[in-house]
Amino acid sequence: MNSIKPRVLIACTPKSGSTFLVNLLSQALSVPIVSLVPSYGGREQEICNELAKKAPENGFIAQHHVQFNENTEKVIIDNNIKVVLLTRNIFDSLVSLREHLINESTIGPLVHLDNGFLAKSAAEQFNLLSDFAAPWYLNFIASWDKYPSKHTLLYNELFADLETNVHETCDFISSSPTTKDKILNAIKVATNSFNRLNKGTSGRGAVLPEESVDHIHRLAKHFSHKDFKHIGINLQQSYFLKNNQITEEYEINFIKEKLDKLTGEKQQLINKLNEMQSFINKQQAHINKQQAYIDGLQ
Repeated sequence: MNSIKPRVLIACTPKSGSTFLVNLLSQALSVPIVSLVPSYGGREQEICNELAKKAPENGFIAQHHVQFNENTEKVIIDNNIKVVLLTRNIFDSLVSLREHLINESTIGPLVHLDNGFLAKSAAEQFNLLSDFAAPWYLNFIASWDKYPSKHTLLYNELFADLETNVHETCDFISSSPTTKDKILNAIKVATNSFNRLNKGTSGRGAVLPEESVDHIHRLAKHFSHKDFKHIGINLQQSYFLKNNQITEEYEINFIKEKLDKLTGEKQQLINKLNEMQSFINKQQAHINKQQAYIDGLQ
């Protein structure tokens, strides 16, 4: 008799490696990836009971930046959904979020931006994100603290020992054991898929300016009963930077990386054009040879 396939929600903060994880678990558990929201863009990713009921009966996995509330709980309970909570150091997340907004799109549910964001300096952009995006991250953690039946993953721990963490996650989700070979294959497939992993490293938040870091700590103090150490906020110790030199160096390096990427793309285009020109020259030489032969017959 076939075992019942699991139904899974990855509730995650933005830039926490969730696209990579959903691709990996989809492969490891042999379930399709579905969406439980009617649209994306600037809309909050509130999951929908109607869409959950229409999802495949033989199991699915969904990935959404959704906070916990009464509606979320009802959808989870009504559809027997297992919850995997994925979070990341908030300072690292904001660095990756900034780069996503610059390189992909300024449209998203966390903060509503216009193209004026792109004209700001790195320090100004970080301060804006600490003002408007950081509160969403803190509310995300605070809201999911109310739901105990979840499996929690931290970005840095997940990637430090991917195989073990995926195995433990699969054990939480499914009553059927997942073999080591299947997990290793799933890791390989997910690694080669589109996954939005920027740098895939921890400690990137060191480039945030002092003002941004200070503001996030002040926000966290309003949640006096919450522990945010797992996302990098320790209210018992100072995290402040000595100055903003690190932020300036980051901005310079970020611009250099973009220029290097553009230079590489330009060279690839030049090489392609050279190949096309060589092909055209060969074809023209062949045409000239044929024309000379025809002229000789006349």
